[in-house]
Amino acid sequence: MAYKIFKKKFDYRLRIIAATPMISILLFLILGFFFNLWHPGWIVFLLVPAMPFILGLKKITASYSLLCLIIYIVLGVVFNLWHPGWIIFLLVPILNILIPNSKVSRDSRTERIIIDQDEDN
Repeated sequence: MAYKIFKKKFDYRLRIIAATPMISILLFLILGFFFNLWHPGWIVFLLVPAMPFILGLKKITASYSLLCLIIYIVLGVVFNLWHPGWIIFLLVPILNILIPNSKVSRDSRTERIIIDQDEDN
């Protein structure tokens, strides 16, 4: 039997995304131990979910979740309302239930197939 050898195209972006959690931990510890910036240092952990967007592997799409996150950060940074502001995240499941995504596929178990008997004649 002949085996085909497939070479994967080397993509440095995938390796950077895989290394991002370790890089974030390292940056957090450096900021904390050397500069005593523990509190604002946690922001480096936002690199983990943001790295595919930064490197261009995924595109940012507008969604309820993104809008709620932006509102939460504005409430926290501008008005210092971090504590009551988290309640805005309860809107995400509520809005997704009330206004479902238009790309929702049908469940094949609930669809019925009607066969026309006269087609064979």
